[in-house]
Amino acid sequence: MAREDFIPGKDNDLLTMHDKFKSGMATYGATLGFTAGEITSVNTDNTTLHTVIPAAEIAKGAAQAAVNTKNLNVVPIVARTRGYAKRAKAHPNYDPSKGAAMGIIGAEDSTDLHVSAPEIKGRDLGGGHVEIQFGKKTADAVWIECKRGTETVHTYLASDTHSPYIDNRPLLDPTKPELRNYRLKFMKLGEVVGIYSEELVINCAP
Repeated sequence: MAREDFIPGKDNDLLTMHDKFKSGMATYGATLGFTAGEITSVNTDNTTLHTVIPAAEIAKGAAQAAVNTKNLNVVPIVARTRGYAKRAKAHPNYDPSKGAAMGIIGAEDSTDLHVSAPEIKGRDLGGGHVEIQFGKKTADAVWIECKRGTETVHTYLASDTHSPYIDNRPLLDPTKPELRNYRLKFMKLGEVVGIYSEELVINCAP
């Protein structure tokens, strides 16, 4: 019966495996014909793994935490700003010059959403988490579809009003990389309009 690759797919499992490899080389390396320099290089490799893998995990966690903190703060701030702007525009002392000075007059946009597509880009955050950044122009939201792994068709994933959207689904197989294909459409007044964005392919690492 064929055996699986002895190199694990998960970083933490790789650390455990390489610790055993380091110990085994120290015990049997010379017997198996390895030089002292080669055995030392295994020790160096082990030290490197124990440095870079935890550092990467910390960076992933910090990136996700920063995005979550940003989202938690941006949404209420935008809501308050819209509320203040609405009050300002309703005040009898308001005029367009004051609105322009306050930055609360939107630029004219002749975009026809019915023949337009959202802009899309994104990045892998690790462990199946993906950050999707989008531009929605004058739309109310974007409609997000995705297919992954061996899926052959896109299915509805979510609707979002503020970029970025974070896809927090776990990997289908937590030990293997996974391709995800995303595409977006505009939403206006609760209806999906326009044409699909370019397809964004993200390779999700375990």
